[in-house]
Amino acid sequence: MNDFSTEQAPLHDREFQFLQHLVMEAFGISLGEEKRGLVRNRLGHILKRRGLSSVEEYCDSVLKSPRRDDLQELANQLSTNYTYFNRESAHYKLLAEQIYPGLVKEVERGLRSPELRMWCAAASSGEEPYQLMMSQMDFFGDRFSGWNAGLLATDISERALTLARKGVYAEEQIGKLPPGYLSRFMSRTGDGHYAVRPEVKKGVLFRHLNLTRPSYPFKRPFDVIFCRNVMIYFNNETKLGVLQRMHRWLRPGGILCIGMAESLVGEASSLFTPVAPSAYRRR
Repeated sequence: MNDFSTEQAPLHDREFQFLQHLVMEAFGISLGEEKRGLVRNRLGHILKRRGLSSVEEYCDSVLKSPRRDDLQELANQLSTNYTYFNRESAHYKLLAEQIYPGLVKEVERGLRSPELRMWCAAASSGEEPYQLMMSQMDFFGDRFSGWNAGLLATDISERALTLARKGVYAEEQIGKLPPGYLSRFMSRTGDGHYAVRPEVKKGVLFRHLNLTRPSYPFKRPFDVIFCRNVMIYFNNETKLGVLQRMHRWLRPGGILCIGMAESLVGEASSLFTPVAPSAYRRR
């Protein structure tokens, strides 16, 4: 091995262009020139683990004919899992004040069975899907047991999903939880962390899923889909494909919530009707 720090291994044009193409093809993530420094730094961790001396060696010896585990390692390293409880809280308010009450009225009118199907499409380290589950339990209260409710949570990063399944968070991570949620839905651990209570965890099913795959392995549509702060990493063509598939897996009248910094693109605008900032109803 060379004696320079792999964390600062140079990322030349040839390797960066190769990575741009591979990452787009495999994950649908667009790596612009402004991401070159971030990519270089994150690849440094892979080089160090593998005992490789350069990005060129990594590309030539590993990524030219990558195995599934090689691609997953790359996805784990490049994906950004920044999130926190109660992020973009207006959507949780929308659930409690409009979406959940609307579903209850439909049940009372005999228009549907007491079922709530929800999908969190960018689960990251678990804060968002767990809070969505907490919001269901908070709203329905004693009626919750009478509902066939739950949540599917997916992510491209197996590393993030491992953290999410543990459901353990440091004190600074849970500070933004709504009043009452901490005492009702989390328990303090012996080392000063907070763990999601078992009754919350059992309602969340975590699964690995690449949103850019051409089809999704579902059997029935969802009432609500949260796909927030992930499409900012996609180009417009990839965004459109994801939104079209989301439309396919939302029931008519179902709700799609995206990140506040995101927007619908192209033909997707004709598939949904805005109901609130960054929230749309399926046409």
